[in-house]
Amino acid sequence: MSRRKHTTTVQPLYYTIQDVCTLLGLGRTMVYTLMSKERLPRVKFGTATRIPVDKFEQWRAQRSAV
Repeated sequence: MSRRKHTTTVQPLYYTIQDVCTLLGLGRTMVYTLMSKERLPRVKFGTATRIPVDKFEQWRAQRSAV
């Protein structure tokens, strides 16, 4: 009798700064600049900064439309 291993993919609710760097092809400093000057949404959890996935996608769509 074989057991099948079930795998599920969980979509993240938040991106890390490094995730956003990779997605946009930018460096860390530029991502922080986008947060302060271009209103890239962010959330702070103590000292950790995270970007909500849904807000990031909306922000990116608005920037692409311009």
